[in-house]
Amino acid sequence: GALKRKEQQLQQGSNENMVLCRALRDFNLPKISTLDLPIFHRLIQDLFPGIKPTAFQDLAFEEICQNQVKKRGLQPDPGFITKIVGLLDILGVRHCCFIIGPPGCGKTEAWKSLLDALHASGQDGMWEQVNPKALTSD
Repeated sequence: GALKRKEQQLQQGSNENMVLCRALRDFNLPKISTLDLPIFHRLIQDLFPGIKPTAFQDLAFEEICQNQVKKRGLQPDPGFITKIVGLLDILGVRHCCFIIGPPGCGKTEAWKSLLDALHASGQDGMWEQVNPKALTSD
């Protein structure tokens, strides 16, 4: 519903398959490893033949992200900004998430930059770090 309301052209009788395709693609891409991306894209193409929606972009929030990344002393690489926006998208549909990856891939800087961007845009945000060794399976 939120995706459909974001774009006026989709409200005016456009194909809802485009909204569904975009939702499946945009909310699952950040969770898929780079090696599995071609398989995922092919699956989406098989499910929605002939539909190739463009990604929804919140240019104002991306600009805020770029400014906050610069303030943190980092380069606002488009791929890194995409990671930050993707993390926000995941948190929009999930209560929490785990950020995993090899050392040095930008996990810490991504969530810290997202938190700074949320605060800069007047939104609230918080994080909590959990030591996995402190958890039991009981």
